[in-house]
Amino acid sequence: MSLSLDDKLLGEKVQNYCSSSEDEDTPAPTSNVKRPVSRASSKGVVQTGPKGVIEDWRNYKKLEFEKKEEAETKRKEILQKHSLTCDPNAKGYDSDDEDKEFMDWYNKKRIVELQSKFASKWAGITFGKVTTLTHTNYVEEIENEEKVVTIIIHIYEDNIPACDAMNGCIQVLSQKYRNVKFCKVKASEAQVSRNFVENGLPALLAYKNNEIIGNFVALADTLGEDFYAADLEAFLHSYSLLPMSID
Repeated sequence: MSLSLDDKLLGEKVQNYCSSSEDEDTPAPTSNVKRPVSRASSKGVVQTGPKGVIEDWRNYKKLEFEKKEEAETKRKEILQKHSLTCDPNAKGYDSDDEDKEFMDWYNKKRIVELQSKFASKWAGITFGKVTTLTHTNYVEEIENEEKVVTIIIHIYEDNIPACDAMNGCIQVLSQKYRNVKFCKVKASEAQVSRNFVENGLPALLAYKNNEIIGNFVALADTLGEDFYAADLEAFLHSYSLLPMSID
């Protein structure tokens, strides 16, 4: 049999190749295609096609649910080992409260561990007082500080009740958080506008690694005219500007 132009371009015919130029009465070769293997369902009935797929999906979801239940059971067992009481019949016992209490304790513990890990970075860096800034040393006190130190600056003016309260609060916190650099600067020294003095004080700025990480103005609207160190401490903690501690 001579080869056509198509045969020469595509290569010689392979076995079972059919061409319109060949005899149409030639019987087609026997197919060697394998038929899909039937699957038996959990009920013993053979399932093929879509029914088999559905059955497989149901079995998969059942197995997935069982694994989730097992994982949840193990988690509760671990939490219960660390809870304050192991007696589920004890007065006031609440598994949800126990879980939350343990997770709070664990999170605080991890924070302290991480702080201890990097404690060498703060070695020898202590303040314990409020530093007074002026227009001549303002930039220097920020740019020349260690990168790990958080700097909190109070912009204030005399004879403003909320500013007086703020100065007292940062004095107390500077003794408690000795690795945080607390500063204060008069609005006139910071060269802010009169409008800012009248409407924006007391104000707090927070810096770390020469970058501003917090900017709060008109804090009397948030804390009131007269507030305490604990109020300011909670406020700064809410913005992660103070290191955590564990009792």
